[in-house]
Amino acid sequence: MKFILGEDRAATGDAVAVFHERVLGEARLPGVTAAATVNHLPLNHEAASIVYSRPGDPVERESARRTVTEISVSSGYFATMGIPLRRGRDFDARDRRGGQPAAVVNRAFAERLWPGRSPVGREDALGANGARVVIVGVAAAARHRELVGEDEPIVYRPVAQPPRRHARLVVRTAAEPMSLADSVQEAVWRVDRQMPLTEVRTLDAVVAHFLLPQRAMGVSMGALGAAGLLLVASGLYGLLALIVGQRRKEIGVRMALGASRQEVVRSVIGSGLRTTAAGLVLGLALAIGLTTLLASLLRGARVLEPFALVGSTSALLLVAGIASWVPVRRAVRVDPIQIIRDA
Repeated sequence: MKFILGEDRAATGDAVAVFHERVLGEARLPGVTAAATVNHLPLNHEAASIVYSRPGDPVERESARRTVTEISVSSGYFATMGIPLRRGRDFDARDRRGGQPAAVVNRAFAERLWPGRSPVGREDALGANGARVVIVGVAAAARHRELVGEDEPIVYRPVAQPPRRHARLVVRTAAEPMSLADSVQEAVWRVDRQMPLTEVRTLDAVVAHFLLPQRAMGVSMGALGAAGLLLVASGLYGLLALIVGQRRKEIGVRMALGASRQEVVRSVIGSGLRTTAAGLVLGLALAIGLTTLLASLLRGARVLEPFALVGSTSALLLVAGIASWVPVRRAVRVDPIQIIRDA
């Protein structure tokens, strides 16, 4: 849930920091296993970037300055979001307003700056003014801006350095999350009865909203694929039925020369299936090539989708078999001499 602390509610940075601490204290209710505050939620189309310099590079050199995602969090954020700490410690009372500037970096950022070494205890220049912060921990990789691609480097700063007026309260629960939503809101209102709380939702809802464009595209493409399969199946049926119908004279001659009905049916159906199989081989090759391109547009899409490939191939082979079987079945039931005469 989101809250905004205006200056009328907290005139100073110290008052903002105290509000965060009091809210976290009240939010630790029965059923709440962890709670924290954060200024930017992951996968919520909100993020801030700051510049940094590699150790040893002059801060003044613009070519040496790079950007990294910055998130301000309170103590307990990593436990709340299920992000393991690989090294060092979480933020605590030492990382208060006015204290030594501290930061926790994620694994991607640590490997970029200190490959093969532990950054805990080291100093790094962060921000446009090149302020020095002490690295107190290393967190596991986590997704903040995107769900795919390389792990993005992230720097976590204590929410009290400086205190954040725009923030969100996040809680991890042992039960269904929304069942405790009212209780958590009441906990915040015990700190400030007039505090407006907005965007009360689960993280699953945040992720679902983030994926909405991709899912809409996926549904649209699925519907187009189903329509395409239906058109192909109807066209294939009509084409094979026409071809078999044009072979009525051949069927009559073969039966007049002694071929059995079963032999004629097997021969005609086999011919139709072989023709369809040859087309499917070419079609599958083209489909795999196109899905390689389309997979780059849909997060989480796979290049090879066995169910779709096997299902569509089987459907077209079935249509080919039926399209060949229906007309040849009618042809073999008629007297061969009559077929030759009609042809």
